[in-house]
Parts: sequence; C-alpha cells; structure tokens
Amino acid sequence: MAGLLPRGRRPRKTPEDGKGRIVAGGVLIGSAVAFGAVVGPWSPLGGAAGVTVVSVLTLGGLGGGAAALVYGIRRHRDYGAHLAKGYPAAPPQGHGLLVSGSFLLAAGSIGMTVFAIPGAAEPVDSARWGLLAGSGVSLAGGTALLVLGARRNGDWKRSEASVRVQPTSDLSPQGGSVGVVGRF
Repeated sequence: MAGLLPRGRRPRKTPEDGKGRIVAGGVLIGSAVAFGAVVGPWSPLGGAAGVTVVSVLTLGGLGGGAAALVYGIRRHRDYGAHLAKGYPAAPPQGHGLLVSGSFLLAAGSIGMTVFAIPGAAEPVDSARWGLLAGSGVSLAGGTALLVLGARRNGDWKRSEASVRVQPTSDLSPQGGSVGVVGRF
C-alpha cells in the first residue's frame, strides 16, 4: 500500500521546495564576501566614510543571504515532510535555476559594461579579452539556465493546476476502507 494517502488526507498543493532561496542565500553571501574583500581595501570614498559604507553593505548582504538561506532550508524541510506523508512528488519547480540564471545574466552584463567603459580607442590587452570571454560565457550560461528554469517552473505550475486523483486505503481493528480522493 506504499504511495497511498492515509485516511482523511486529500491531495494538496505542493509546497515550494526552497531551492531558489537556498541559491539566492548562497549568492548573496558570496557576493557580500567578494564585495567586502575587493571594494573594501580600495573604497573610492576613503577614510571612515568608506569603511562605514563598505561595512554596512557587506554586513547587509551577509545578513540578507543568511536569512534567505535559513528560510530556504526551512522550506526545503517542509517540502521533504510533505513528500514523507505520502503525497505524490511534483515535477522539479525550477526556482534554483531561475535564481542562478538571473545572477549569471547580471554578472555577464556587468562584465560587458566594464569591458566597454575604457573606450574603443584604447588598446585591448589580454585581461580585457579574458573579461569579455568570461562575460560572454556568463551571459550564455545565464540565458540557458533561465530558459530551463522557466520551462521547469511552467511544468510544475501546470501539474499543480491539473486534476489529481489519488487512491486511499486504511486498515483498522474494526475493518478497512478503500476510496478515491481528488483535487479539481
């Protein structure tokens, strides 16, 4: 009788799996650490004002990333409990792919902008060509992840909107029952 819902259980909407928030938390934490390490020593503001601005932005990114990570882990735990109760598994939700694709697209766009800033009149050295290549790969990868994530998210949403019928059964000392429950 594995896979059958316990008596009185109706199929319900699948909760969010939390993967998008976990990815977002990791990206925010990594970005905050990189920002603090790269911009901190060379703050354009200089002095106490520069240290304060960089510190606030770095700590804000760390705090926001930690909050997103904790919330995503809680959501993922709730999703696991949902599956452990015997509810049918839904298709992948695609939120992690959407978040990571968005990040790569933004990073590639920033890299392309930085490549274009010095101007076309200056000679292009190997470091700038490396930046251009890395930015192009980031843009292509981000676009691919966004397309795949959007497709998975659409499949998940369509599966949630579809009609589901689930057989149920229950055995007790007084007898047993067999039934069908559905969500329309």
